[in-house]
Formats: sequence, structure tokens, C-alpha cells
Amino acid sequence: MTDLIQKIMQETGLDEATARKTVDITGSYLKKRMPEVLADRMDDLLKGESLGDSFKEKARQTATVTRDQLEEAFKDMSEKTSEAVDQIKDRIDRLFEKKK
Repeated sequence: MTDLIQKIMQETGLDEATARKTVDITGSYLKKRMPEVLADRMDDLLKGESLGDSFKEKARQTATVTRDQLEEAFKDMSEKTSEAVDQIKDRIDRLFEKKK
């Protein structure tokens, strides 16, 4: 944000406090009008970070959470499928035992 404040001061002649307030007001205004995923990155942009780096980190975090959730879901499905197969086997065995 320091770079942006300095640029505003140089190009407008505003003092530092006014330039800082301008950045804060503009950032808040834009964040309210952006999709949440972009609004979350606004603070990073104002700090001088690149939007690409922010998105890469957010995407990595989202991918990790999604992977963990999928692993858990597949593990649960595997267990339920095994249980269902065991129940079917038991019923088939009982069916054929009755016929003997």
C-alpha cells in the first residue's frame, strides 16, 4: 500500500494522511462491489502483492480442502459399498441354504 500511497501523493500533491485515507476509502468501496473471491484479494493488492500470487495461494488452499473432502467421501463410499456387498453375500448364502 505504501507504493500506492506514494504514487497518489506524487501525482496529486496530497499529504500522506489524505492519500492513505483515499486508498482506504477506495479499497472499501471496490470491495463492496466485487465478487467475494476478488474482494478477499483487494487487501493483498493494496499491499502491493500481485493478484496472481493471491489467486494461486487461494486456489492451492481450495484444492487442498477439496482433495481432503473428496478423499473422505470416497473412503466413506468404499466402506458403505463393502458393507452392502457383504450384506448381499450373506443374503445369497442364506437363500441357497434354505433350498438345501
